[in-house]
Amino acid sequence: MSPGGGSDVRVGRLRRIRDRLHGERLGGLLVSHPPDLRYLSGFTGSAGQLLVTQERAILAVDFRYYERAEREAPTWEQARIQNTFLETLVDMVAETGVRRLGIESDHTTIAGLDDMRAKLPEVTLVPIAKMVVPMRAVKDEGEIAAISAAVDCADAAFAHLCQVIRPGMR
Repeated sequence: MSPGGGSDVRVGRLRRIRDRLHGERLGGLLVSHPPDLRYLSGFTGSAGQLLVTQERAILAVDFRYYERAEREAPTWEQARIQNTFLETLVDMVAETGVRRLGIESDHTTIAGLDDMRAKLPEVTLVPIAKMVVPMRAVKDEGEIAAISAAVDCADAAFAHLCQVIRPGMR
């Protein structure tokens, strides 16, 4: 199993995000922080954005990551960024009908927010701080198993080192 769990785990994570969206009365959440992207979708690239709504989960990436996104996040809809992410976001929001969109406020610049407001005047952009981070803090079974395996590996490496290391070695 990959670190962070498989698709069943990610379905549960997506359900929890959707519960939060419902509680906050948001039509969707835009996720841009790479650790949050990976946690929710499995996508490990350095550039991408997620749009999560009650009905859809869309991963937007540019040409560098098309194949990787399909391989790492096969259950997510793929949106291919042709020009700019902002243009793709406008299209995704129009397709989904989102009217209240949560924005990760701790990972969005003021200029980025201003650009979104200019291109999405009919959408209320709601700053949301740390929606995914508290979920990441509580480890699921797959994450606990991966941490345990890493500890076992480190213990074995240290035990081996203790047997071979000698004073004066370089």
